Amino acid sequence: MSGGRCRSVGLLLLLLSAVAFLAAAPRLAVAASDLDLREVPLPVLDNLEGPVREQLVAERQMLDGRLERHQAGEVDDEQLADAYGALGRLYYLNDFTAAAEACFMNAISLAPSVFDWRYFLGALYPAEGKLEEAEALLGSALELRPDYLPALIRSGRVLLDLGRLDAAAERFDAALALDPENAPAYKGLGRVAFEAGEFERAIELFERALELQPEANKIHYQLGLAYRQLGDRERAVEHLKLNQHQDVRIDDPLINNLYQIVRSAKLHFNSAIDLLEANQVEAAIEQLELAIAQQPGQFTYHHNLAGALGLIDEDERAMVEYRRTLELNPEYPNAHFNLAMILVERGEISEAARHLELAHGYDPTDLVAHTEWATALSKLGEPERAAAELGKVLDQDPSFSKALLNLATVQAQMGRTAAAEATLAQLLEGDANDEERAAGTFRLGRIYEERQDLERAVASYRTAVELVDNLAEAHVALAGVLARGGRFVEAAGHFERAVEHDAGDLASHFGRGLALLLGERYVEARRALEESVEAHPEHLPLVHLLARLLATAPADSARDGALALELAQQVFAREQTIEHAETIAMALAETGRFEDAASWQRDLVERARQGAPPSALATLEQRLGQYERRERVRAPWRG
Repeated sequence: MSGGRCRSVGLLLLLLSAVAFLAAAPRLAVAASDLDLREVPLPVLDNLEGPVREQLVAERQMLDGRLERHQAGEVDDEQLADAYGALGRLYYLNDFTAAAEACFMNAISLAPSVFDWRYFLGALYPAEGKLEEAEALLGSALELRPDYLPALIRSGRVLLDLGRLDAAAERFDAALALDPENAPAYKGLGRVAFEAGEFERAIELFERALELQPEANKIHYQLGLAYRQLGDRERAVEHLKLNQHQDVRIDDPLINNLYQIVRSAKLHFNSAIDLLEANQVEAAIEQLELAIAQQPGQFTYHHNLAGALGLIDEDERAMVEYRRTLELNPEYPNAHFNLAMILVERGEISEAARHLELAHGYDPTDLVAHTEWATALSKLGEPERAAAELGKVLDQDPSFSKALLNLATVQAQMGRTAAAEATLAQLLEGDANDEERAAGTFRLGRIYEERQDLERAVASYRTAVELVDNLAEAHVALAGVLARGGRFVEAAGHFERAVEHDAGDLASHFGRGLALLLGERYVEARRALEESVEAHPEHLPLVHLLARLLATAPADSARDGALALELAQQVFAREQTIEHAETIAMALAETGRFEDAASWQRDLVERARQGAPPSALATLEQRLGQYERRERVRAPWRG
């Protein structure tokens, strides 16, 4: 407390002395007549954050001191220009445009060969409506640095606004020569084409810009206008609806780096929001950390930092920031909800349920939080309570899809399948979107499959994957039912789709290989299993299935006895089961080592006589006879 109190007193004294200084001695910041520099206005700083006022006052004092030393011949023109430019950048960031303009103009007069001051003033002028002045400055800046891409883009835009289409096109073409995938340049050329009446060309250019920056949805507005000019009203309306006013982003290091020098938490925060909208998450995180350093007690800064960290899967750090948010504002429902969602993913359901209950308690209108809380309750073994809470949600909004889906799941878990079916019917009769309808039909498929109504289960699963192709669990469920009906090749296709959508799903990898094998697509099975084993070499069931296929497949091109033996021995070394030993015998026979195969098989027969089922013993004895007759196995799976 004492340290904080002392710091506050020191800041107050500094501000009082600064105000007194500016009131009593502004003369040093007034341009001296012999330098022919502009007077820099003194902005009113009363409404700024304390650190910002402090920074501006200190920078102004530094300029005044350097001006005095310049008059005494102790600093040169370029050093004085740096002081004007530094203050100008702060004024620019804090929207004191008249003062920023005076600073930059003085910096240009003192150091005419420095790019930065011309560029900053040229970037400032368009917002002030000074297009001719902006173009003159940007043009002269490009003479100093013709390869600074953002200057080419800004100059091209100004020329467009001035109606100088050919000159604007030259600037944008020069930008593309430096960066062939520059979205602002394509958008600029699209505007040139549009203004020239070349609407098909404009559409081509706008679409390329949108492809490079999909988040720049304002381009849809220009596309809509171009389609309207071509008479395609349907596509015009489609694009105009997609415009949410997010413009194309210029990656401008000079402008972006300005935010590193300012002490304004609000400016850092606003910059972070802009960067998040532009999908520049790591840069946004830096700005949020700077905002917190300036104003650590602002809970919204911590909350947004947590959200940004979550976007790059930094869940541990995100949880720290959400907890810090709740220390600063224990009643902030969004922080409770977002923290809970991370906890759910980590399997920490009990704590997640507590935060979801609090989120709902602080905002009873938040039906999503209420629904997620109820879902957590069902996972904690309280299905009756979960169903009751979901009923309360549906009392408020009978068509709330998430609640209907979760209620149906809870009802099915409790064995109330008729009630679950009715709830899902209510969902599908409403205005649910495709993802919700897919989830609903998938759950119906589960109910039908449990009832052994496999035809309706297949139909439901098919509908689910037709609505949302990346619903991997529906592909797996559909594949399982098809395989049970002997439709192995079709089942393999759906296991394949599941693998495409979730490459880490080992069960789907295995299911794909086995379904192809049972469907007698041996070459395809080998290719698929080799791909799976390459991706997951430590997964024994996959390696074993491949080994057995290589040892026994009826198709010659699917077999490789030497490789089968190598893989089978690797599997047996890690897990010594009868099945794995039997595969070694099959591989030995495939390589022509029938005596060795028979020796392995005799050991297996002796082991099986100690208690194996009669059918298994009979199969082992049958294969022993094959090896003794020097015959290879051509039935990949027993039975």
